[in-house]
Amino acid sequence: MWPPAPGWWVLALLLLAAAAYGIWLLIRAWRERQPIRDALALYRRVHERYSQDLLDVQQYLNESNEILKRLLVRSLHHQNIAPLHGDAWLAALDQIDGSDQFVSGPGHYLGDERFAPQLPDKNIVPELHACLLHLLKAVRP
Repeated sequence: MWPPAPGWWVLALLLLAAAAYGIWLLIRAWRERQPIRDALALYRRVHERYSQDLLDVQQYLNESNEILKRLLVRSLHHQNIAPLHGDAWLAALDQIDGSDQFVSGPGHYLGDERFAPQLPDKNIVPELHACLLHLLKAVRP
């Protein structure tokens, strides 16, 4: 029984190599998604601060928008999104999200609406929160 035939040694080496390659792929995927996890944590802190009345609606919108822009442009290197604003920015977010929640849904407040002289109503925040969480979970490295 011992030592095994050369074919068993080859099979054992192939299995070991496949396991090492699988572990390497998992580690690489984990590292590539780190900026997304960081952005999600930042956004949750912003939402928590808003829930504690430490931010008003406009600050909430501005900080949420900044987190998205920072994630997409700086961390994930979507340089074509960097100069976008207004409706073009919202369309780009819809394309990433695979929905129309930014152009025609609650996400439209992240466009030029956030600069309006009259602040949006606080009632938009729960819908926008769900929309932003969906987008952050839909982003791929």
